[in-house]
This record gives sequence, structure tokens and C-alpha cells, in this order.
Amino acid sequence: MCREKDLSTKQHQSKTHPRVFGPYANQERPGGDQPTSSTRQETSVSQRSCEITRPDARLLFPKHFRLLKSREFDSVLKSGRRMFTRRFVLYVGHSGKAFTRLGLTTSRKSGSAVQRNRIRRCVREAFRLHPEWFVWPVDLLVIAKPATQREPQSSEHPQPREPIFSLASVVAELGPALRWYFQRAQSSGGQDDGRATKNDSNNETQ
Repeated sequence: MCREKDLSTKQHQSKTHPRVFGPYANQERPGGDQPTSSTRQETSVSQRSCEITRPDARLLFPKHFRLLKSREFDSVLKSGRRMFTRRFVLYVGHSGKAFTRLGLTTSRKSGSAVQRNRIRRCVREAFRLHPEWFVWPVDLLVIAKPATQREPQSSEHPQPREPIFSLASVVAELGPALRWYFQRAQSSGGQDDGRATKNDSNNETQ
């Protein structure tokens, strides 16, 4: 039998950290919540994803490079030089800014919503990637032709299938037209009256 007088009256002292043994048993933890390994891993992953998804400044198309107001479009249409390519009508006018601005017009006759979005993306990308086209700042308005006017109409031969819009095809159309514009303007002493037009040989309708 266990008698009370035989029990030790010495109280058991609990350890500060029962699970820590040896010389580190009595060390105190630093204050505040410490990030776990999973938290640190999530933070590093989110930082890497931000670095990957952050766009390059050279690939941006900010608003000050665009024609946004109706009066700006009307000014280019009235005073700009008109040029034709197979799939576009270009208007090039004088810019009051220190940089070139781009305006785009794609009507429902140009194609479906998917086709219109593709046209706009290709034209914007060509505008961004080829600043050497512009000898001095201008306002450029690009109008996509209706789908029925992109190829020569002939009753004897069936209309060929509409080529897919691509960056290379847009560059092949816009580049020569804009080079012709600046060469002609330079040969005339930099004066552009806006009356002369350039017609692409592949286009038969205006």
C-alpha cells in the first residue's frame, strides 16, 4: 500500500520547452510569428510569377501613342495623305506631338469580332516593332477594308480564299507604303499637301 507519508513533497518543475532537450532547452523563442517553409515557398513563387507576367515597357502601347478622340480622327481624314494597300487604307497627317500616334478603324464589314481583333493586334505590333518607318512624327490612321474589297473582283475567276492576317503580312503592306510617303515628302522639301495618293498595284478598288 502507498502511504501519503512516504510520498515526496518536492514539486516537479516543468520544463520551458518539454520537447527540446540538451543545451537548447531553456532558450526562448524570438517574438512574433515566424513564416513557415510553405509560406516562404508561396512567397517566392508569387514573386517569380510577378516577374514573369510583368510586361516589358517596350511592348506596351500607352494611350498617348493612340488617336482616341473623334476630332483627331477627323483631322487626319481631312488633311492627311491617303494611300491604298490590298487590305488597308492609310491616312498620314502631320502630328502636333513629339511622337507618332496610331489610330485604327475596323468595321463589321472587315470580318467577325475575332478577325477584327486579330487585325488590330497585328497592326499595333507592326507599329511598335518598326519605329524606323517614321522619319518624323506623324498621325497614322489605318482603316481595314471590307472583306469584299481585299481581293480583285472578277467574274471569270473565282475569288481566292482570304489570306490569314499575320504580323509578317501586315508589315509587308504597311512598310513600303510608309517608306514611299516619307521619301516623297523628303523629295518635295518636307512639304506634304495631302492631295497625292498611292495605289497598291495589287488593289483594283478604292
